[in-house]
Amino acid sequence: LLDRTTPINGLPIDWRTLDSKRERDLRKLQKVQAYGYTEECRRGFVLRYFGDPAAMRECGACDNCLRAVGRPAVAGAGASEAVDLGTSSTRRRPSRPARRTDLLDRLRELRGELARRHDLPLFMVFPEEVLKALAGYAPSTPEEVLRVPGVTPALLDRWGAPLMDVLSAFSFENGGRIGRRAPAEPAPKRAAPQVAPPTAEEADLYGRLKALRSKLAKEASLPSYCIFSDKTLIELARRRPGDDAEMLEVPGVGPAKLEKYGEAFLEVLREG
Repeated sequence: LLDRTTPINGLPIDWRTLDSKRERDLRKLQKVQAYGYTEECRRGFVLRYFGDPAAMRECGACDNCLRAVGRPAVAGAGASEAVDLGTSSTRRRPSRPARRTDLLDRLRELRGELARRHDLPLFMVFPEEVLKALAGYAPSTPEEVLRVPGVTPALLDRWGAPLMDVLSAFSFENGGRIGRRAPAEPAPKRAAPQVAPPTAEEADLYGRLKALRSKLAKEASLPSYCIFSDKTLIELARRRPGDDAEMLEVPGVGPAKLEKYGEAFLEVLREG
């Protein structure tokens, strides 16, 4: 038991350690306060705190990012209501054709639907910067989409079908392009090598691989090319990989697709 007659400076207390702990706790409290009062992207704030290199400037989902872009306009009969975020009042404006902000709202709605369907965070479907660029350029063909800054062939390969549905509908409703012209496509440095069609010996295996691709695409409600391209199927039939390592050497097969579809295709390949 503590002897109450012992002076405080005679107690076995490590005051330096206690001071260090108090300073660490104070810094943590300050970070929590900064998180609560920040006007920047909250997801990016947390990722930067933990030193994550994937920290973004906008996630498109936290309260600050949503407040920065405002609420989607609510369409009325012959008129639309826009909410002024600075006040609680609303004002009516005459009805007009869809604007780029309307396209941005549709793209965000598509992103949210795809994220829920595939159980992904929003930024892994479309980063906010890409959505804004798409809304600004309003492309109407896959070739134009690929020239929009931030759009990669992999992104178009995975989400191209639903994305083109939204962009084509928007373009049709507005009678053509209303956005900026997409950057000109740079001249290719070198033509991509052509893949020879399957030989007679490869044709049977190629046909069974295509049938499997169609089955998987139907089950996932995806276009067939989102599983594997025809070129990749030809290479699979030609190389006949026998395991994961060999399959990863086939052009068009990456770790993600190998994890999703690799075993099913390897089973067909092993049958010969």
